[in-house]
Amino acid sequence: MDFYRFAEKSALAALTGVQVSMKKYKDYYKILGVARDASHKTIKQAYRKRALIYHPDVNKASYAEARFKEINEAHEVLSDPKRRAAYDQRVRQEEEKRRAAEAAQAE
Repeated sequence: MDFYRFAEKSALAALTGVQVSMKKYKDYYKILGVARDASHKTIKQAYRKRALIYHPDVNKASYAEARFKEINEAHEVLSDPKRRAAYDQRVRQEEEKRRAAEAAQAE
């Protein structure tokens, strides 16, 4: 899980004093092309539209299968209210940490 890798890197950085580069989270809203406050219906419509475009049986491009899997992952998270809330919270925390680190570097 990404969370566990993130926690391990954070613990390592705290113990050693060395900052480990953090992998940027996947922006599921951007992948589906919807706003952060999009309704369940809007998310479902965007998913179906993108899934039809990138389905490997329809789109023979080399990147289509990977993009299709990414779209499915985004839909799985955003269509489940509990998983969506957890994702939104994690994104907010990561953005706050990034802003704090930038502010500390600016000083």
